[in-house]
Amino acid sequence: QVPIHYLTSNSAAGNVSPADTNVLVVTGTPANCTVQVQKPEDYEFSHWSLEINGVEVAGYKSTDLTVVPQKSDDPNSNELWTERTYIANFKEKEKNFTVTYKIDGQQYGDVDTVKAGTEVTVRDNPTREGYTFSGWKRGGNSVGATFTMPAENVELIGSWTVIKYNVTFVDDNGTVLKAATEYDYGTPAGSIVKPANPTKADTEEYTYTFANWSPAIEDVTRDVTY
Repeated sequence: QVPIHYLTSNSAAGNVSPADTNVLVVTGTPANCTVQVQKPEDYEFSHWSLEINGVEVAGYKSTDLTVVPQKSDDPNSNELWTERTYIANFKEKEKNFTVTYKIDGQQYGDVDTVKAGTEVTVRDNPTREGYTFSGWKRGGNSVGATFTMPAENVELIGSWTVIKYNVTFVDDNGTVLKAATEYDYGTPAGSIVKPANPTKADTEEYTYTFANWSPAIEDVTRDVTY
């Protein structure tokens, strides 16, 4: 009888069954061996390699989960079966994780799926009229233009800050009637607090009444003096 051995390159990744068998040189056929992956979430079967007399057989690589033992490559050999060892090789699975962008708690754009260990290019800062963007942060820390994807999901967080503008009221000779007051971008015209209508002393020729503010008061979009 000639022994046929089955081994695993990584017992944490998977095992083989049976571990050993024997074959009669002339008439016997050894049992086929099948791989069981121990941690399919982390590992997957790669291939069988073959050693004869402790020397790896170059070029032998079977990717079937079940290995079929081979006879001697020499058809003229008196011993078509020789002692040999089949080794099940495993590889770590490529793991993908997600990169999610959020602005003020709301998802921004699609979720990206990225393989761990690869370089991620961070999206450009978005723009919004009347607002400034905080920049992308992870765990409260700013991120650069790129980062290496860890073996976990990543959230990149940003926020908008409304721009404030000054609104000032003066009379026709430049005297300040209401000092510059900050208002958020987009504040409606009706929410702007105006001073009391100014007055102007009459002259021998004219009597003055207040007509209007110039330019016409409008929603806040810029620094403005009325």
